[in-house]
Amino acid sequence: MSRCFNKVILIGIVASEPEFKKSPGGVSLLTFRLMTSESFKTADGRIVDRTDWFSIVTWRNLADVSKKIVRKGARIFVEGVLRSRDVQLRSGEKVQKIEVVAENILLLDGKKNNNKKDVSNYYAVGDDIELPDFLNDLEKI
Repeated sequence: MSRCFNKVILIGIVASEPEFKKSPGGVSLLTFRLMTSESFKTADGRIVDRTDWFSIVTWRNLADVSKKIVRKGARIFVEGVLRSRDVQLRSGEKVQKIEVVAENILLLDGKKNNNKKDVSNYYAVGDDIELPDFLNDLEKI
């Protein structure tokens, strides 16, 4: 079997209020949408903006910590993996949904949460996962 690699790194704006749930077995789950934006020049010289939308999923301890710091409008760093799953639409059609399962989340701006506490230095890290060294330079971005 050949070696494969699945890693996603995103910096974007939280585009929806996070939704927190507990599974029947007590496992924490937090989901939200993340928007990324980039500009590029076309062959004819026009500047075009492109916006992409991602579904982010966090589990267990990361979900518990993230629910305290992730808010709509916040600029965050997300590191994780892509996962696909089959879902059935209301119409009955079955489709494949692609999600980013987060392993690390870092708040990049000084947005304040509902308790009005500054959370600019908070981060949420998955179990037993170290932050990459380059994250120290993200505040300069």
